[in-house]
Amino acid sequence: MLEGIAQDLSALADLRVAGFVILGSLIGLVAGVLPGLGNVQAMAVALPFTFGMDRLTALYFLCAIASSSTYGGSVPAILLNIPGTPANAATTIEGYPMARRGEANRALAISATSSALGGLVGIAVLIAAIPVVRLLTLAFGPPETFMLVLLGLVTIAYAVQRNIVRGLVTAGIGMLISLIGYSEVTGVYRFSFGSPQYLWDGIRDVPFLVGVFGLSETIRYGLRGGVVASAGAITRAGFRGTLQGVVDVFRYPVTFVRSCVVGAIVGIAPGIGGSVSNVVAYAMTAKISRDSRIGRGSVEGLIAAESANNATIGGDAVPTLAFGIPGSAAMAVLLGALTLHGVAVGPWLMKEHMEIVWVVVFGLIAGTVFSSLVGFLVARWLARLTSVPMGVLVPVIVVLILAGAFAVRQNFWDMLVSIASGALGYFLTRYGFSLLPLIIGFLLGAPAELAFVQSLHISQGSLLIFLVHPLSLVLFLGAVAVGLYPLLQRRPAGGAVR
Repeated sequence: MLEGIAQDLSALADLRVAGFVILGSLIGLVAGVLPGLGNVQAMAVALPFTFGMDRLTALYFLCAIASSSTYGGSVPAILLNIPGTPANAATTIEGYPMARRGEANRALAISATSSALGGLVGIAVLIAAIPVVRLLTLAFGPPETFMLVLLGLVTIAYAVQRNIVRGLVTAGIGMLISLIGYSEVTGVYRFSFGSPQYLWDGIRDVPFLVGVFGLSETIRYGLRGGVVASAGAITRAGFRGTLQGVVDVFRYPVTFVRSCVVGAIVGIAPGIGGSVSNVVAYAMTAKISRDSRIGRGSVEGLIAAESANNATIGGDAVPTLAFGIPGSAAMAVLLGALTLHGVAVGPWLMKEHMEIVWVVVFGLIAGTVFSSLVGFLVARWLARLTSVPMGVLVPVIVVLILAGAFAVRQNFWDMLVSIASGALGYFLTRYGFSLLPLIIGFLLGAPAELAFVQSLHISQGSLLIFLVHPLSLVLFLGAVAVGLYPLLQRRPAGGAVR
């Protein structure tokens, strides 16, 4: 199991390879900061340029990109209430209120520290889980996957919205939007509204997400005016606020460890990723925390969100390296890189190419630590962005959002989707609906449908398949318990519901 470590560390010590690691970390950091981009797009653009590199250098370069963008995405999430990547969705809930209080540098330091330590914990899980991961990964069939999505939706609908009916309605809207276009399950076109081509492929993730989170908040910026936080408050916080952010992470060890465990477990389940772990870990903390500031700039809530999404990166690599099943979209690009450089992916990878496994491990560590270190060092200056007047900031944000929506596929219709989803997000938030259930419903709608139909095919149409599988039954009972919890909370001692 330890073969190849010396070779990989020797390669990393080479100045040329180390330079590519630093370059990859900076690329990932910038891709995370720019709304609409992320590690997937950055890795996809960089992949062709690795063709002339040797195998180890190319993998170090791509892994550094993969692991650095999540922290980068926390920067606009905290400063502008716009998650740079889907994995920073819950970060906005606590990070942005802190920025408005003049504590942006403290929030950025919390994110940098949580990201670095959470990423290291996730990678440690990857190393420890390699010998036993086969049984855990193979336990998730279609019934278990569907019930996991159901449990996640119900939990998020209640924990975030605090009204399970409104939360589930919002999640349902997101799921309906995700079902637009050609269905690979039924083979028919749905909700295309007579569109000749564009909607056949469905609503793409990037333009929808940057519209819902980015443009909706930008509309609010434009109507409100002013600044996010006063320059005086930021100056008063100074470097002491940055150091305070580092100390804050160590004040909540239980929250940090719990969120890292959630992130690693979610990462191991193929195809889910940091966009879910970020929200699930935050929802758990919001449910059990005694912090009165939860939802209004809580340090504990921010630690939970930012440690979980980075711990997911190590978990994502587990099924990727063990079975050739990508744990996330970024890991799918990494599998493409392995194939491009002549490495056969699948269960035999760990038998024949342990040096590849350790390159991924060391590359993820290097990217995580370097990007977080850079973020910590520049937190004071990044925080000053919150004192820029909205009249200057709003046009720049709109241009970046629309450019990010257009850049992925060079399609002008994607820009229109961003505008429409931005309007939808604005009206939902204006009337008291949380955007997180909408986003989670949108991201998990198609996987949930596929898992549900596959389960019915396996059982020949019987719904009992969700109850006869032990893990599926446990997840189902968990969803029922979460759904009934609000009703039980409202029942007084006399037995009548208020």
